[in-house]
Amino acid sequence: MDRHWLLKFGAGARHRVTRRAFSSGFLSALICGALKADAVKPFALDVRTVRLSPGVPTPFSFVHFSDTHLTETTATELAAAGAEGRALHERRAKVLYRNARAFAAVLTRIRETGSFAVNTGDLLDYVSDGGLSAAAAQRGLDILTTPGNHETMALDPARKLKEKAMYAALGTRIEESFGCRLPVEARTVKGVRFVAFDNAGVSRYRMAEALEALKREFAAGLPTVLCCHFPLYSPEILARERKGNKTKPARAWMMIGEEVEGVAPRPKEKAIVDFLKAQKNLKAVLAGHLHGFWQGTFNGVVPMIVAPANYDGRALEINLA
Repeated sequence: MDRHWLLKFGAGARHRVTRRAFSSGFLSALICGALKADAVKPFALDVRTVRLSPGVPTPFSFVHFSDTHLTETTATELAAAGAEGRALHERRAKVLYRNARAFAAVLTRIRETGSFAVNTGDLLDYVSDGGLSAAAAQRGLDILTTPGNHETMALDPARKLKEKAMYAALGTRIEESFGCRLPVEARTVKGVRFVAFDNAGVSRYRMAEALEALKREFAAGLPTVLCCHFPLYSPEILARERKGNKTKPARAWMMIGEEVEGVAPRPKEKAIVDFLKAQKNLKAVLAGHLHGFWQGTFNGVVPMIVAPANYDGRALEINLA
């Protein structure tokens, strides 16, 4: 059985799309027809309010969004990608046809409210010059951003990541476009330290560096909110995702720090998860990747929130108290 997401078309209409359909780019005639009808309707951002009370100096609200999956691509890039890459782009663009408007809508909300915001990755569906240019629209706003696993993907075979140097070059492009710093970046808002940590792939060769940066951030002693693309391991998330996929390893959905279903964690990732488990000033974890809203805990104690997919026009407003 495949897990489903609700795609909304027009005023209140909803249609289910499976994870398999999202991943493959396949859509039914129903959704393709709805695309044309929805394109002319006003776009309204669907914002869900979440309240967290971990105990912070001054209560405040902020925006959390994730998984926009922008598909903008230049004509030059499409030509270089070949027939297979162009076909993939066309399929993905049909599935994700609301992504640019959803991204514009969440940026408008942030701009108009003057709100701080957290973006937990997969801003791009794949890395392209067109996508990086579109993503740069968030620069200048108060958005703390970390990349996702889709920021390691490409349409053009020549751009597929094969070695450490390519990851380093990609990281520089992501930093310039998104306005972020890798592998760890932090910001203090009303006495709370928000720490963005790339745990999804772009910084895969920088995990030792990331751990040292995290140690410095937590040593400050401020109440801290960790922001990352992959949720940290939760048996509840595993049970939920297993309903739709019986074969993927747990690390396809989460960052694991212990053996799960016979699969051992990567040593450097285990070191980071073990460190985070010991931090008394870790007050919440914000993540993305799953495309659906989820609220639970990390390590059975720390509140953890997974944002729904922004490509479907959704975002969270988190009230922190």
